[in-house]
Amino acid sequence: MMMSFGRKCSTHADWLEANRYSRRFAKNLCGGTLISEVLIRLKAAAVNSQPAAERLIEYSAHYPILMCILASIPDLDLVPRPLTSKIPNYGAALIFELHSSLGVDDTMWAVSLQQQDGSAAEYVTVELPCASPTALQIVGGHSACMLKDFQELVAPEQLKWQSKWCTACNNTAMPACYRARNLPETDRPSTYVEAFKRPNTAAIQEVQQAAVRHSVTLAYKPEC
Repeated sequence: MMMSFGRKCSTHADWLEANRYSRRFAKNLCGGTLISEVLIRLKAAAVNSQPAAERLIEYSAHYPILMCILASIPDLDLVPRPLTSKIPNYGAALIFELHSSLGVDDTMWAVSLQQQDGSAAEYVTVELPCASPTALQIVGGHSACMLKDFQELVAPEQLKWQSKWCTACNNTAMPACYRARNLPETDRPSTYVEAFKRPNTAAIQEVQQAAVRHSVTLAYKPEC
């Protein structure tokens, strides 16, 4: 039975996009800023500095960003691979969850990742390479990493500062990159990650308001 022309085009498009935004080609160039944002928000929640209104945070984006986020997590073996082997369906989602459990001395935190290839599809657990039995117990039955281990896994992939993204992408033409290169004092966090290190709440809010808007611009740019 011969494949229809439309089906051939769809198959070729799936192959092209799956390779274009794969770990091999994309690396952290299109997901490094957003993975920074995800990590810092997980850490902020763990130290109780996350506003109650932000217990659920949603980012809306096109399918390349879903693929880029997965590409920015090293040593990820996605089986099954609905979001990396083809163009994700409409309504596809990645869900990072932060779970807690009261330990002997303090609270223990674990991170899990779920993927859903369209609103009608089932949620599938992503097997993270830093998964551990302790984290599995905290989450309650499916693969997860301790927050510290997840941080160590993705920390090398983070592009925290605007200049870092520009350098990684070898981008000197974009106005923001030109300023970051020639006027270092104008460099900004690509997320509010640096503000997180400062205990001053007013300073955190100030950088958050200024930087998060900018991080959306960088994080949602699908390629260099």
